[in-house]
Amino acid sequence: MDFGIYVEFYSDKKIDEIAKDKIVKGKLVFPREIVVGAKSLNEFYKYEKKIKNKIHKDVIVRYWPILKKEEGYWISFKAKTKALERIFNELKKRKNKNKFYLMIDFEDPIQKVGYDFEKNKRLIKDIFDKKSEYKLDISVVETSPFNVVERHLENEIGLNNYDIEQVKMYYSSFVRKYKFFLLNWISSFVLNKEIKRGLKKDRNYVIALGCLEVGILGDEPLMTEKNLREDLSLVKKNGLKKVMLFGYQNRYKEVLKEFI
Repeated sequence: MDFGIYVEFYSDKKIDEIAKDKIVKGKLVFPREIVVGAKSLNEFYKYEKKIKNKIHKDVIVRYWPILKKEEGYWISFKAKTKALERIFNELKKRKNKNKFYLMIDFEDPIQKVGYDFEKNKRLIKDIFDKKSEYKLDISVVETSPFNVVERHLENEIGLNNYDIEQVKMYYSSFVRKYKFFLLNWISSFVLNKEIKRGLKKDRNYVIALGCLEVGILGDEPLMTEKNLREDLSLVKKNGLKKVMLFGYQNRYKEVLKEFI
């Protein structure tokens, strides 16, 4: 099983932690991919260089464009239109025309902003329509299951018609923070159902598990090692070859090694 890691907030300390636990057998085994949050393309290139130097030249480093909070933070139809134009124009006009790895974290804005829905839709659709022209390898991340944003993506631009990796977030730590009877069973049942639904619907389906680290909200509950093992066992049972993890800490290394 291949693992990728979402690093929402870059720091040398965090990359050093991942580098310390890397596994290299000929080619890189862990982590195969690091998705790093950055506010601009120039900032991303600095992070990419450091990550490849510290971890491995073969690790895929994917750009996670993050907007200002007052612009919506995440990319979506409801994000500030000028912010989307800025991010997408940087990608289109970049000097290096080699294959470029992009991740779009498609979630509703962290706070209300002014936006032009139809123009946003055209901007996002253009990136998908011309991904070959722009030399983009695109991964789209959506909250899941049963998410309104996902339905917007399909209804508005027909996302399933594109050869694009579709990652569905199922962060069981949010479910398991509550305490009631059969909670673990319910969480596993929903995760299993989501994986089967995704595999049936999309050939490029990937699941994202978490949380292994705190994100922008600041109060995200973290998985236990036991819970991570349970979720990965379901992923393995369903035959998925790639898993994305939100965050990383050394405490999870021994569990991950069981599934690599």
